[in-house]
Amino acid sequence: MLNKEDCRGYFLKITDNQIYREAREWTNSKFHFDNVLQALLTL
Repeated sequence: MLNKEDCRGYFLKITDNQIYREAREWTNSKFHFDNVLQALLTL
């Protein structure tokens, strides 16, 4: 997703031969550049 407006709807998640419908959500990943300390840890 390029921006928050595109992050709508659902996606399919397959685990243990089961298919689940999950809602999309706009969140930061574990590694991001939103602050200087986190950016240094990411690099």
